[in-house]
Amino acid sequence: MVPTWSLNYNLMMMTVNISYWGVILIVLLLCGMLGLFAVTDRRMLMRILRVLSYYLGSMLLLGAYAWGLVRYGHLWLALLGALFVTAAATGVSLHRSRLAVKRFFVPMFVAQLLGMGIVIICIRLLMGSLPVSATIAIVGIAVGEMIVSGGSAMKTYVGSLQHTQEHYLYLLSNGAKHLEAIMPSLRRCLRASVIPLLQRLTSPLVIAPPVLFCSFLLAGMAPLSAIVLTILLTLCLMSACFFVTVLMLLLVDHILFDRSGRLRLPFF
Repeated sequence: MVPTWSLNYNLMMMTVNISYWGVILIVLLLCGMLGLFAVTDRRMLMRILRVLSYYLGSMLLLGAYAWGLVRYGHLWLALLGALFVTAAATGVSLHRSRLAVKRFFVPMFVAQLLGMGIVIICIRLLMGSLPVSATIAIVGIAVGEMIVSGGSAMKTYVGSLQHTQEHYLYLLSNGAKHLEAIMPSLRRCLRASVIPLLQRLTSPLVIAPPVLFCSFLLAGMAPLSAIVLTILLTLCLMSACFFVTVLMLLLVDHILFDRSGRLRLPFF
């Protein structure tokens, strides 16, 4: 008899059997890939190991969060988990945009927290009672969308301000208002916040929509209802990420500029 691990999920009332032989095969495949990179490209090997470590740590945190929701099923626990996940998303966004954590963490965290609040409110108004499995998927996807959108937007905005500093000062010296002077960088920032989200919509079978759709199906919803909710929540997440970027711009303005309207360098 093949030895197995038995994982019981009270939420789905089913048993998943994981075979040792399947685990061994996957480990061998992974070791083979890492071994080839160890021979051909050790730099890439180290990068793969760092990414795998980050991935495993993230999955452990997500698993602990999901277990708590499934075990206790309280709304306050879901909101508390969303708070910590949002804080982690803020740190990742700062890392992607290469900005100083001490200077930008609080305003970006507040913006992303408000964005997460908007998403949760929309979900509660849309569905009333939300299944736990769907809550886990939506919170995780919202965090991922905010990281991609916010990180790309802030990196583009700060980089544009640095490269167009002389043009910005020229506009200010010729009587332009602060908003008029930073408008070119604002346009680039807002485009950078939306383009990654639009690219995902052009490939609807990639990552976010299938996860939402499958989560609703596993929660016991009818396929048609799951499709409608997936479309609505995808549009909700995209709009919320855009407004998170707008809030970030408003909150970090006093960090990027002094009272006279001049850039405070460096930002990193």
